[in-house]
Amino acid sequence: MDRKKTPDIMGELLTGKPEEHKTITPQEHNTITEERKSYGVMVKATFYLDKGVLDQLERRWIEERTKGRKLSKSKMVDLALRDYLSESE
Repeated sequence: MDRKKTPDIMGELLTGKPEEHKTITPQEHNTITEERKSYGVMVKATFYLDKGVLDQLERRWIEERTKGRKLSKSKMVDLALRDYLSESE
C-alpha cells in the first residue's frame, strides 16, 4: 500500500517554494440546496429567545434528526414565523 508524501510545510515557508497542493472544495448537502430552491435566499438575523423556547427548539431539532429528517433550526424558525405571519393577514 503506497502512502502519500507528508508535505514539508516548514521547508516551503523557509525556502519560499511551495509545493503544488490540490484545493479541496466541500460539496453542499442536498438538503441545503433543496432549502434554497424552495425558500429562496436565507439572510442571517439575530433575535433573543426565551430560554424555554430555545430548549424546546433544541429538543425538537434533535427529535427530527433522530427520525432522519435533516431540518435546520433556522428552517424550523422560518417555518414557524411564516405560519404565524400568515395568520395575521
